[in-house]
Amino acid sequence: MSGLLAAALHGSECALQAICKNGLRTMLVTLGVVIGVAFVVAVTTVMQHTQQQTFARPQAGHPHLISIRVWPAATPAPTPGEPLSHEDFLILKQAVPGLMGAYYKVTPLGEKTSIRGGGSATITQVIGTQPRYQYLLGLGVQQGRFITHRDNQQKILNAFAGPGLVKQLNIDENPVGQTLTIANKEFNLVGVGLPGLALPDIKDNNYLILPHSVAVDPTFASAQSYTDILFTITKNSNLDAVYADIQRFFSLRMPNPPIIALQPSPRQLTERAKLQDLSLFIAIGVAGISLTIGGLGIMNCMLAAVTQRSTEISMARAMGASRSIVVTQFVTEAGVLALFGGAVGLAVGYILSVLVMLWLPMEGLFVMPIWTIVIAIILSLTLGIVFGLLPAIKAAELDPVDTLHYE
Repeated sequence: MSGLLAAALHGSECALQAICKNGLRTMLVTLGVVIGVAFVVAVTTVMQHTQQQTFARPQAGHPHLISIRVWPAATPAPTPGEPLSHEDFLILKQAVPGLMGAYYKVTPLGEKTSIRGGGSATITQVIGTQPRYQYLLGLGVQQGRFITHRDNQQKILNAFAGPGLVKQLNIDENPVGQTLTIANKEFNLVGVGLPGLALPDIKDNNYLILPHSVAVDPTFASAQSYTDILFTITKNSNLDAVYADIQRFFSLRMPNPPIIALQPSPRQLTERAKLQDLSLFIAIGVAGISLTIGGLGIMNCMLAAVTQRSTEISMARAMGASRSIVVTQFVTEAGVLALFGGAVGLAVGYILSVLVMLWLPMEGLFVMPIWTIVIAIILSLTLGIVFGLLPAIKAAELDPVDTLHYE
């Protein structure tokens, strides 16, 4: 064990000497590692930061950029005796300038509701809303139709399902016309939504949309019922002014004004997810190619070192050094070189991240996640060990008798 430790220390010393004496050469050798680690660090850091941010300001030409969700303080449901009625919604639309699109949504049975249909049962989220909900969110129809004004006016028990719910109920082959049972009421399924568009706070397109008049009916809604008012901002609106107007509206109408929170619109969430997937795919491709080139550079450097130091290696072998000691020395040396490239790549990646964040419309303090640093270290060390193994084995296989005789 002491011999292996000494070999590792000697290998680290050789690598540090190479870095100090031939810094430019070492940089060129580890350039692929630097580029690969920098890309990984920059992309993961920026993506982590953007996921924690809300798009805080509308931009010209993007009228659907922001939606604002309103819910009462302390609980996700309206305070007893102070419900957010549909009349409040209509008054809000008229009272606050700068609102372009808006919709009123009620969740009559809470966030999780048991539903049966097609001989199967599952858990979904049931919401009740107006027909214009479809157009404000860009909700496409895959089969059938959406909820209509007639459904809402006459309280017809029709329903529109998300593709995720239809799949879970195993009725995706012929869903339209199926009977769904919710809270002892039977609903006729009249349409199915298109996949690919994420609705607010609903995962896997698992939702069921009912006419608003049915959802708020006292014979159907439960004590867990709560309401939402969501709307978008016109492209020339001042967000701070709109925010203040909404707060003032509710403070005058309710003793306990609701909390107002910003969230991206469903269309924006979908576009951002696609952009993140594309960015991640490109980053993985560039990083993979760069890291492979960097690893080959380290391997070639170590093969040259084995050739140059063949006499030193043979003398150590002749004096009793085992193959494992030689392998440990050269693998450690390759690992330290790779760690040097990873450290430089970490610094470059941080600088790139800062520049990107300065360019993007983001707010808040920029901090590099700890796990990004850990990934950079592990990635660099693994690369050095893997690509340094072949030169290390070649050094350990040198015949000291033949080498010294040649010298």
